[in-house]
Amino acid sequence: MEKSLQSTRGTAYPRRAVLRGAGRVAASVAVGALAGSRAFAPTRARAASATTVLFTSVGITCEAPIFVAAAQGYFKDEGLDVTLAGAATAAEAFGRLAKGSADAVLEPAFGLAPPWLPAGVQLGDLAATAGVQRGCASLIVAADSPYHTIADLKGQKVAASAPWHFFYGEPMAQAGLNPLKDIDWQPQLAPPAIAAALANKSVAAAAVFEPFSATLESAGLARGLVVQDMPPMQMDYCCSVIVPGALLRADRSKAAAITRALMRGSAWAAAHKAETAQLEVAGKYIKATLADNQSAIGTIAFVPSVTAALANTRDVLGRMIKLGFLDPATDVPGLLNQIFVPVTADLPTSAQALPQSGGAPLSLPLGGGLALLGLGLLARRAGRGRRDESEQADPGV
Repeated sequence: MEKSLQSTRGTAYPRRAVLRGAGRVAASVAVGALAGSRAFAPTRARAASATTVLFTSVGITCEAPIFVAAAQGYFKDEGLDVTLAGAATAAEAFGRLAKGSADAVLEPAFGLAPPWLPAGVQLGDLAATAGVQRGCASLIVAADSPYHTIADLKGQKVAASAPWHFFYGEPMAQAGLNPLKDIDWQPQLAPPAIAAALANKSVAAAAVFEPFSATLESAGLARGLVVQDMPPMQMDYCCSVIVPGALLRADRSKAAAITRALMRGSAWAAAHKAETAQLEVAGKYIKATLADNQSAIGTIAFVPSVTAALANTRDVLGRMIKLGFLDPATDVPGLLNQIFVPVTADLPTSAQALPQSGGAPLSLPLGGGLALLGLGLLARRAGRGRRDESEQADPGV
């Protein structure tokens, strides 16, 4: 029998399956950690272009590339005069982008597939241009829940927005469930409502993003049943740079500049996780303790890439068809061309290509609060290090 390797949150998976997929992560992280080059910078002769980038107002750890890019000067370095603005939901953000009142947001590229576009947004109104991170999502249950495997959720109420029915549908299918028939899907819950909903058993499980899963777990209120940093989901990008289709048609260079700035922010976050976690807490971008946000950020792989994200989106569309979330007659290459539009190259890998603006640790005091992270975070890092070593034998994406 194969040994199990625990997720950073305790979900068990076969070790061999982990190594097959997770070995691919480190190469992309290494590419990202050396991000940002003058070779990709736009012409500086024109005035800075006013740009609005949206983030989730409730506060999501995985949106760190936005906050880092602003703090490290990457938007400015790319010729952008950026304003950061909150949006309550992905539907609101997509609507604002489609109407032209904002220029970018971080959301999954697969959320641009026709079944999941919000009302008023059409195919082609938005497009992904690069991936920036993987690993932010979890499916959690109450700490004292009788549900210990995903197969236990058969016939139960699970709260998640529509695109995440597919996302969690894959591990469900592997456990012998039909995600379209065997789960009583409920609307996505706002993070503050999740603990009560699990406690009073109005739902058996709920989809949640970091830092809320880390916060609920540290409070003893929940535990992770499925965690995205483990198979079969660990290679799927859950945050990509999303821009308006109108921007791509009218000012492709601006779309490229936004994409590069956010990729550079992702790369810096990968190389400076402790500082990134502190930036989010100190800047009040998220509502979590430093220790909980460090725990949260430990599950996230900041892996900025155009080519890997494009390939992953193509793969996801094929899997959506297999699981019944897309019509089998769907023209996958045609759909891919509409929802993922590369506008810039992957970040350079040479040591000479370090970021030109910023790149040093943030000037935030990293005080004794970091000592609260404890052995759990060290164990996570050790586990990631072991998985990264396997990448030497399997560098493909």
